[in-house]
Amino acid sequence: MQKRDCNLHLRLTEAEMVDFRNKAERAGVNLQTYFLWMLNNHPIKEMPSVEFYEILKHLREINVSMNQIAAKANSMNFIDTAKYWTNVADLQTAIGKLVEKIYS
Repeated sequence: MQKRDCNLHLRLTEAEMVDFRNKAERAGVNLQTYFLWMLNNHPIKEMPSVEFYEILKHLREINVSMNQIAAKANSMNFIDTAKYWTNVADLQTAIGKLVEKIYS
């Protein structure tokens, strides 16, 4: 970690400061980090919403369930088609929600 012993005094309007703080908060970093990212042309992205992580968790649960179905089908040469198609429908719904959240 670099030692930062130089200071910079920056004058902003109240609106600029509020905007700056909001952008840093949405990126999930403090003001200094946000400013250094801007200075170094670091890509700045907003943190995903809580809904994003809920959908991602749901997708992981569906993935585990589908892997269990595949393992059972492999071992028994039989597949529970009802459970499989239920998982497919859940997966398609979750993907639709995720795409909607990303592009809205």
